[in-house]
Amino acid sequence: MNNPNDVNIKKVADAILLKKLAKKILDESEPLTVKEFGQYMIFK
Repeated sequence: MNNPNDVNIKKVADAILLKKLAKKILDESEPLTVKEFGQYMIFK
């Protein structure tokens, strides 16, 4: 049973988790690492 709504909910949940992870990394990392992480997020 592949419901498109289930996929969208998972994408939203993943985005929220990534946003929390990104904030944690931004709070703890050196600027170069933050820049690399930002590029990873853009191109993933």
